[in-house]
Amino acid sequence: MPSLLEVQGVGPVVAEIVLGETGRIERFKNKCHCASDCGAAPVERGSGQNT
Repeated sequence: MPSLLEVQGVGPVVAEIVLGETGRIERFKNKCHCASDCGAAPVERGSGQNT
């Protein structure tokens, strides 16, 4: 995936790690599902009235 190498700070080693952990990108319905799977999606947490 050559476009991944165009991201600043991403070299061959980091690109390989990302691709290895992600697997086939087609398994995600959209970018939100991908972000949720890798833990990059923001999640609100709170207790009672606190957020």
